[in-house]
Amino acid sequence: MPILSTITRIRFLLGVFFCIAIQTAAAQTDASSTHILPEGLDWKYNPANGHYYALFESTTWYGAQSIAISFGGYLATINSEEENNWILENVTNNSVKFFIGLTFSYELNRWVWENNENLQYTNWRPGEPNNYDLNEYCTVVYEDGGWNDIKKDHIYNSVIELESPISFPEGYQWKYNPNNGHYYAYSSESFSWHDSNKEADNLGGYLVAINDEQELEWIHESFYPFYWTGLIFENNAWIWINGDPVTYTNWISGEPSGDGDFAEETGYGWNDRPDNLEHPCLIEFDHFPTFDQPTLKNWSSLNGDTIEENQLIAGAPKGYEQGIIKINDIPTGVGSDGKGLEIKLMPGQGAFITSLQQFSFPSYVHLSGYVKASNQEAEIALIGLNSPIDGQVAYTNVRADEVPIDDYKQFHLIFAPPSGNFQYAIQAVNSPFSSLSTTIWIDNIEVEAFEPQEEAVFLPLAENGNFEGGLQNIISNINGDDGIVLPIFESMTDIAIRMSLKPANTAANIGTFCVRLEDQFPLRVLGQVNIKRESLPGGGMAAIVLTNGFQNLGVFRKADEINDVNDGEDHLMIGGDFSVDNPNIPVSVFVQIGGPGAEVSVIVDDLILFKN
Repeated sequence: MPILSTITRIRFLLGVFFCIAIQTAAAQTDASSTHILPEGLDWKYNPANGHYYALFESTTWYGAQSIAISFGGYLATINSEEENNWILENVTNNSVKFFIGLTFSYELNRWVWENNENLQYTNWRPGEPNNYDLNEYCTVVYEDGGWNDIKKDHIYNSVIELESPISFPEGYQWKYNPNNGHYYAYSSESFSWHDSNKEADNLGGYLVAINDEQELEWIHESFYPFYWTGLIFENNAWIWINGDPVTYTNWISGEPSGDGDFAEETGYGWNDRPDNLEHPCLIEFDHFPTFDQPTLKNWSSLNGDTIEENQLIAGAPKGYEQGIIKINDIPTGVGSDGKGLEIKLMPGQGAFITSLQQFSFPSYVHLSGYVKASNQEAEIALIGLNSPIDGQVAYTNVRADEVPIDDYKQFHLIFAPPSGNFQYAIQAVNSPFSSLSTTIWIDNIEVEAFEPQEEAVFLPLAENGNFEGGLQNIISNINGDDGIVLPIFESMTDIAIRMSLKPANTAANIGTFCVRLEDQFPLRVLGQVNIKRESLPGGGMAAIVLTNGFQNLGVFRKADEINDVNDGEDHLMIGGDFSVDNPNIPVSVFVQIGGPGAEVSVIVDDLILFKN
């Protein structure tokens, strides 16, 4: 019976959370007084449209797209013969092939620009696009200006387009150091050391690490020489907070003297000081800092007076009436300063709140927030929404005994945005069958990079995720009209699982559960499965879901966006916290390919869960 309850819960979640993928929001931008072109590239200004273009060195299409985003731009969008010729003559000198931002969307069944501009001009070479080998989804421009469709894993140069110099946040003096290729920002305000460190985190940099005399001299020539540094005393040693080895110091004679654990630059040398002093901060960036939202911070205190002032939009999830959603005075407690998001839900009501901010992270993302409720009637989810091109949704969903009522609990969502871009959302619902109204309070949403620990401990599964036993101990096909699940030999020693769907099938899925976890709660669990598509694009969604009935973690990806067998393995990854041990349902993991109406086949292997 417990396993059947888990299966019912999984089937419900896979249906409910498909609707989240279609809810999107647009980012806003604010004016700023500092405008900078990224250093290190030879930018060319096109007077015809006022845009800037630069040629970047060889990489795959995915790498080129990521690089363009990191510079605050996109792979070039070419709207006329004149623009095509201008790029050839001024940017590439007719000497190299290069990627542009035109890709084929199987969802729309047409070629589209990555920046969503209308397609009004093409310059295909004779016989192109031909989708050779059924795997050519992106576009490369040849030396003569002709276009060809090509595989995304081929390596070419790329042309990046930037609509205008990047607007940097106000309140900082920005400079580029040609000696090391780093950028620096000097604050006009003063902060404690810890608040300075948070400012650095918010901007995507770190408090300055000074590694030699040349760097120190450049800093003194560029900024007023009085600021907090990233040098701190920890574990009986002075260390740079960014992890650089301490190879150079500039202590004043007699310092450090034990006055504090944080190093300030005085203009005469370094001095150890306590955190409670307020100084300007000097923030360092290894690469060009970009800002989708110029005043963007990677955390939200939710202290604006209205939903709109906190850059949020509110509505109702599909199938629910909208409850009362507002910024209000809320109960104080761990993680809350007494002002935040308040959601009041009668039975049958819900809330879906989306951030207008867009975030960019190169790999894993850790999204968190503090939540408390008046009772345990509600289901509450923290969601990571990716772009429609990525076709991915990640969520962590708490219900029943996982919903905190005595004090705030921080809930966590860890995932990997395919292109590095995402928005967050919050969903809360009160079941129509509930007998009580409920109030939910949420505060201090935070976004940060996540790096799995090297010493992560793998969790034992009832069926090993390498599937050497085939389907012997696997839970499979929990729906009434499932697709085909078969073990296959990928090599003489490696068994994988093929999951196939026809349009009449609802889903195909496999599952297993963790063993020997009873005394380990609370624990942070991360799950990952390798996946590749062996069929032509045919719709559907792939998912990996972790659940114990109280806490649910899941990530969904459009099957058409998963690497095919010629591109190598892709992976789905999800992580979060399980705080309560459910004695009836063990922590379980399910992998699914779902429809309806899809015709697709995927191969999954190397399913792992580990605690971090």
